[in-house]
Amino acid sequence: MAQRLTGSGVRVESELYDTVNHVTIVAVLASVLRSRAPVLERVTAFVQANQAKR
Repeated sequence: MAQRLTGSGVRVESELYDTVNHVTIVAVLASVLRSRAPVLERVTAFVQANQAKR
């Protein structure tokens, strides 16, 4: 997916975490599981960095 988006000119950042999988990547957004991976921080940073570029 990232490769297709990049090929279409869309800015993409892709990260892999050893501590989460496809299902738990969403679960770590919950406060009780945030210590497993810095997903919320990375999503927030990406959105903030690209907000002004619209």
